[in-house]
Amino acid sequence: MYGMFHLRLLDTVVHAAASTARIARTVLAVALHPTRWRPTDLYAAAQTAPLYAQHALIDQAADAADHSDTEVELVAARAWPWLGGRYVYTDPGDDG
Repeated sequence: MYGMFHLRLLDTVVHAAASTARIARTVLAVALHPTRWRPTDLYAAAQTAPLYAQHALIDQAADAADHSDTEVELVAARAWPWLGGRYVYTDPGDDG
């Protein structure tokens, strides 16, 4: 029990340090490379963000299915209607 507490505390500290490092990298990147937010850049970001999010969800669900005992193969996701209602398919054999 005592050792488990130390492992949980160590895990929390490592997670907090990783989060802090990720935020620091983002702030540093924004500070060193200011972006130009033109209307076309904003439009492109708005169009690609839902697609990226859907692919990330497919990957997360596939990873969760890999750790279960069931045979599940997730290859598609559908966006909400207010995000365009588009379907995203991935190749089951594609690892990246």
